[in-house]
Amino acid sequence: MKKLNFLTAFIMLFAAIGFTSCDSEPVDPLLIDNGEQPSGPASFKVDFNGSTFATAQATAVVSGNSIAVSGVKLPSGENVSLIVPGTTTGTYNLADGGLISYQPSITTMYMYTNVNPSLESDPNGTVTITSINTTNHTISGTFNFVGYRNDVEVDAPSITFTNGAFQNVPYTGTVGPQPESLFKVKIDGAQFTADDAQATMGVGLTSIAGFRGANGEYVAIVINATAEGTYTDLAVLSYAASEDDDNVYSSLLIENAGTVTISDIDTVNHTISGTFSFNAINDADDEKAFTEGVFDNVPYTTDNATGDIFKATVDGTAKDYANSVITSFIEGGTSPFINIQGVDTNGSGILLVISDDLGAGTYAISNEFGSDAKGFYIVDEDTTLSALEGSVTITAKEDGHIVGTFQYTIVDAGGGVPTHTITNGQFDVEY
Repeated sequence: MKKLNFLTAFIMLFAAIGFTSCDSEPVDPLLIDNGEQPSGPASFKVDFNGSTFATAQATAVVSGNSIAVSGVKLPSGENVSLIVPGTTTGTYNLADGGLISYQPSITTMYMYTNVNPSLESDPNGTVTITSINTTNHTISGTFNFVGYRNDVEVDAPSITFTNGAFQNVPYTGTVGPQPESLFKVKIDGAQFTADDAQATMGVGLTSIAGFRGANGEYVAIVINATAEGTYTDLAVLSYAASEDDDNVYSSLLIENAGTVTISDIDTVNHTISGTFSFNAINDADDEKAFTEGVFDNVPYTTDNATGDIFKATVDGTAKDYANSVITSFIEGGTSPFINIQGVDTNGSGILLVISDDLGAGTYAISNEFGSDAKGFYIVDEDTTLSALEGSVTITAKEDGHIVGTFQYTIVDAGGGVPTHTITNGQFDVEY
């Protein structure tokens, strides 16, 4: 099984850069509200290619020891996002850590970032946090950078972004010094201590991951729950020696593989703490033991920053699983297949399974053995029902990105009476 796409784009950006230092002069957080504060509604803008990107749809998250700010245009999803390694006012030289990205639309599979992928150079640009209003919970600042298309196979010119400014953008989280986070575990007895750890909490799902080294070595856990407690069947661990490694270890195919305990969810500081232990296996049936695992004060976000789409009308009720969608790539049998799953707050949800051999086209959903497409309704953690009939249409599939629509019906095994109907299904996900 290849790695699960349970992390948001912001978390992957955090993992890609070591936020260990910055060229800044942060103020005492007790003095953040002093001085003149900007007035007016939220705004986010930047000039490039002879025009101005401007929007009032902007949000910010203060998580751990970083600030993330994003502006987006609807309905296209065109967006500019930035992350700086600090939680106070000051000027941050992004060569010392930080990232800015521009995505032309939510459906594009490429973006422009402040890192030149062909040269693997340090990030460029600067961000100045000019004001953090802890009374109104808003943040303001300026930025500039040169963006490079992250698809090195396309010879696209760089884009210069100037006069970037965001004002009175509402933020969640806590400014100033944050509790020190920790993520560690013994892998076959050898200590793994993460350089960086992040978590997300969506509708029904919690994901926690620790990253180590320049290659992106990671240990990650996904839990089908968002509350404090101890979980076994509802949790999956995965591990890879690098972010590009296909030799991924997973606990998914091992019965009673392990346990994770969420001991504390701090909703004020947006951190999560707990312990875990698992066994995991790779495609060659090599097994690793993950013992004495600890995650402490790991910052979490609740945003769906990936842009993944997974939604449907379930039994007449529209469901949006954007904040809980989890995708996986399973290798085994005659061909690999793609899992796309979403769950609701009550633990119910839907699961779509598609053969990786399929390209653009419309295919029948069937519960017959060996079928290329299957649909499921998840009643709870112990019960999953298979669809007898339906269809899935793949409109695009390339480089680990799949887009399409689906519909199917779950029928009573005895009399053929429909028990669950899934219509108007849409997916647009990375896997």
